[in-house]
Amino acid sequence: MNRFLSSVRRLLRPMLIPALALLTALAIGAVIMWIFGDPPLKAYKGLFEGAFGDPKAWARTIRKMSPFILAGLSVAVAFKAGLFNIGASGQFLMGTVASVAVGINFDGLPAAIHLPLALLAGIAGGAAWGAIPGILKVY
Repeated sequence: MNRFLSSVRRLLRPMLIPALALLTALAIGAVIMWIFGDPPLKAYKGLFEGAFGDPKAWARTIRKMSPFILAGLSVAVAFKAGLFNIGASGQFLMGTVASVAVGINFDGLPAAIHLPLALLAGIAGGAAWGAIPGILKVY
């Protein structure tokens, strides 16, 4: 039993700080809403239902959160490699601009060519934006 409790503590300890941060943020938000006369429980209920209320809400949430997760992972990989990358949002934005430019300007291509071309343009746009500070760091 003692071994079980120590393993449970070892698993739950890394989740303690993020859970406390989430609860603190929710509490501070509730206080601010209450000060301005808005019902915090109603607002949080709407937030939860809008994000997870039905399958379409889940799909919308996943679709909108995926780019942020990928940008965060790119920063984590850079930190793990010993680099300091604060330009992930700019790289994401420039990659988006390049992909949209290809998507709009190369209308009429078959999807098998159009989609990979737009993806490659997005990769190239983000890489070009990230190369600017990379080149400056090298020289």
